[in-house]
Amino acid sequence: HPVDPVAVVVGGAERGVGRVARVVGERPPERGGVPWVARPAARGESVAGHERHPRQSRWSQDARRGRGSLRGTLEVAGDEPLRDARVVLVPSDTLRGREAGDSRALDLEDGTRDFAFADLPLAGYELRVTARGLNARVQRVLLEQPVVDQFVVVQLVPAGFVDGRVLDVDGRPVGGLAVTLEARPAGTRQAVVTDPGGAFHLPGVLDGDYRLTAGDADLPLDAKELRFRAPSLHVELRVPALGHLSCLVVDGFGAALEGVAVQGYGPEGSSVSGTSDRAGRVELPHLPAGDYRLTARDERHGRGRASVRLEAGERTDARLVLTGP
Repeated sequence: HPVDPVAVVVGGAERGVGRVARVVGERPPERGGVPWVARPAARGESVAGHERHPRQSRWSQDARRGRGSLRGTLEVAGDEPLRDARVVLVPSDTLRGREAGDSRALDLEDGTRDFAFADLPLAGYELRVTARGLNARVQRVLLEQPVVDQFVVVQLVPAGFVDGRVLDVDGRPVGGLAVTLEARPAGTRQAVVTDPGGAFHLPGVLDGDYRLTAGDADLPLDAKELRFRAPSLHVELRVPALGHLSCLVVDGFGAALEGVAVQGYGPEGSSVSGTSDRAGRVELPHLPAGDYRLTARDERHGRGRASVRLEAGERTDARLVLTGP
């Protein structure tokens, strides 16, 4: 028997996010005397999984005919100002109808909270909001007959922070060492230097996946893959026992040379570099123990080399004498 259209909403696994909104316009016929039984659609599955039935296929096509709209507002928790807000609408990877969807974007003026997308193809969409210093979860929205106009409220919460300490293998704090947080997959980086107690603090971190490194971000002494969710995350990094290499660059008469480039190679393919100061010094802290080969070059004074062995936890001096052009 025909029935009036009924909207069926299936709750999603994520809090506050409906997985599917289903509208049934007619009751499918029985197959082989067995009634059809409604069931929730699995994530990413087409409605009821009955695409092969001809009348059901026609119903699915009818449900996507026409145009719709999506309106909404942004709600900011706390006292954070709303700045540089951008609202992006893209076809969903999980809701049906994504092949028919459009991609849209709106840049809101500072303080503006309301947005609207008109004349949208009926489809499943994901709504993403970014704003300076604020987090927002992805919203999933299904535009489908007869519910073709939807309204959503997007909650934004302040960005969080990552903090922690860097210790060596013996538990001693490592001060003055670079710590870098790299967003995945964007590759944007935020870096700080540990204080004398080995502590670091990285503010303004948005929800997402990151790589946290100690030392050279490309050849780190330690690295951790993180999945960050505001408000905070505490991480401890462990590095080998490190030494300090102090280079002195002089000419053939023993006079200190300023502005000379020093480069070298250490254990396991690590590299070092620096430029001599007015006293002819190049300080290279936080290096793994091992053998280092150093080269200093200058167009006027020539070139010098030195090989040194650096011990963990010690300061080692290296003298580079430049001779010849």
